[in-house]
Amino acid sequence: MRLDVRLFAPLINVFTKKYIKMYSNIIVMKIAICFWGLARSMKYTIQSIQERIIKNFDNNNIPYKVFFHTYQVLEPYNNSRASETDIILDNNEYELLNADYISIDNQEIIKTKINLKSYRSMEDPWDTNYETMDNFILAMYSKKQLWKLVNESNESFTHYLFIRPDVLYLNDFDINWLTKINNNDIYIPKFHHELYNFNDRMALIKNKSIAEVYSNVFDHMLQYSIQYQLHSETFIRFILKRSFENINIHFIEFFFNRVRANGLMTMDTEAK
Repeated sequence: MRLDVRLFAPLINVFTKKYIKMYSNIIVMKIAICFWGLARSMKYTIQSIQERIIKNFDNNNIPYKVFFHTYQVLEPYNNSRASETDIILDNNEYELLNADYISIDNQEIIKTKINLKSYRSMEDPWDTNYETMDNFILAMYSKKQLWKLVNESNESFTHYLFIRPDVLYLNDFDINWLTKINNNDIYIPKFHHELYNFNDRMALIKNKSIAEVYSNVFDHMLQYSIQYQLHSETFIRFILKRSFENINIHFIEFFFNRVRANGLMTMDTEAK
């Protein structure tokens, strides 16, 4: 006896529609994990990066690529605000991250190229004889080069996680943030934000356009510095709000402390 498969067509259609609807709700994610700035203390922080962040993506089978822009510093490193004096940095520490894409600039060459003194129309907001401000400018230049790496990779991503290599992470990155975040959101840490309603040390972004603006604030620094003090949180928040009227800033419980090149940790926060 032969069965007419056309008799099963309605049933097949029901199951097909059911599974199409089911699988259309599954988000296929791919994360760009983006590091910028000096790898000055990575020998102290790499374990927390791997344990608190990288392992979470691996354990949940979430694909990602790691991007890193950093500097080569050939002169003794000084940062008076961080009590770092005449430290010879290990310019190979970046290798600990094992990034998929990496770019390295000579910091002294970049200092000359961007002419740091041209940003000094207003007073130094940190009162460090512009040392901290210079470091902020260099950090934002690094973030701009980081975005070039992301673009030139020709890979597509659903989320962009911007994090620093020189901090010790105190709690796990919550994978649930990846599904909760909306297109108009930016997630930033829930500490060191009270005065300026922003924290510039980490960001999770879903919208590529927001990620691009966040990465390229360097392009607006010189013009901004002519009219206002170039303070980090104030400046970045201003650029984001000006570029995206409907952007929502959310504070998440992701905690970490900065670690200096000499191994000393700044107690910025505590794990909750």
